[in-house]
Amino acid sequence: MNGATAGGSAPGGPPTGGSAPGGPPTGGSTPGAAAPGGSAANASAPGNVAPSVRDELRAAVIDCARRMVSDGLVIGIAGNVSARDGDKIVITPSAHRYDTLRPEELCVVGPAGQPLDLPLRPSSELPMHLAAYQQTAAGAVVHTHSMFATAVATSCPELPAIHYAIGFLGGPVPVVPYATFGTRELADGLRAALADRPVALLQNHGAVAVGQDVEQAYDRARLLEWLAELYYRSSRLGSPRMLSPAELDAFDAQVAALSYGTNDWPAETSDPRGAEDPPGDDAPTGVETPRR
Repeated sequence: MNGATAGGSAPGGPPTGGSAPGGPPTGGSTPGAAAPGGSAANASAPGNVAPSVRDELRAAVIDCARRMVSDGLVIGIAGNVSARDGDKIVITPSAHRYDTLRPEELCVVGPAGQPLDLPLRPSSELPMHLAAYQQTAAGAVVHTHSMFATAVATSCPELPAIHYAIGFLGGPVPVVPYATFGTRELADGLRAALADRPVALLQNHGAVAVGQDVEQAYDRARLLEWLAELYYRSSRLGSPRMLSPAELDAFDAQVAALSYGTNDWPAETSDPRGAEDPPGDDAPTGVETPRR
């Protein structure tokens, strides 16, 4: 959660009482945030020399943040995006519109949240992003307040196996118990959920996806939202059939046999145009996480 739209609840996330939208959680400071009473720039690296983060990585973070809005995964200033560049993490700032966000306004911290370059206050969900990087080998983290993922996270203990594509996310997706945004409790809950999945649902809050890069993390966030919407809509029609563990195992085997997520064709198929049953084009690419 990065901030709430004042005045009432909305699909991007309801406002949280007791703290300013996008601000640090009550009772604790956000790692890397500016000290009270001082500007964020005061927390920059020694000599106020901005650490080097690749320009293309900054551009990818901003592009992803803007896509979250245009694709309806957040509204306003909700959600946040980060990416790892070696031992540096670049993350969107708190309470800042994405359509006007400039690359130089992104915040840079170390792996433990130590401030390196903070032209603005970093996202209030920085602890959650740090936990994701500490738990996984991810190169990027995307946090959304997407409508259907949030609805499932509010009403269900998990997103079940409604479609075989959930296998690309490791299987049924767990829901992290509710905790106030920006807190260590929420970060620890996410850390546990990401132990064997690249995505998680946050109860009464939203969703998180990680990936080897920003594109993969965002693709996973979109797939998670699609699956959540499918589950919601099918449940309205009756009691949808769920895939069994055996059927998900068969899915894993088929993915491996067809080399989905890679550019390699099965050894027995030299030319996909000559195959009797070539791989379809409906499988997400670049999300070869096995189900556990």
